[in-house]
Amino acid sequence: LMIYMENKCLSIKFYECLMLLENNIIEIKMKNNILRVTGKDLEIRYYSDQEVIIYGKIDCLRFI
Repeated sequence: LMIYMENKCLSIKFYECLMLLENNIIEIKMKNNILRVTGKDLEIRYYSDQEVIIYGKIDCLRFI
């Protein structure tokens, strides 16, 4: 797991799958838990089998 955040950009590497995609919530399955990203106008600008990049006003990152 590697998370990098700068301004309105969030990069997450080594995730398993995208579980929930909404305008204000994105949930990402990691190896041992789920990462919930909340904010406003969230959008996925890039994804591959190892990395996902999210843009928007990110308010909170929480492992659930």
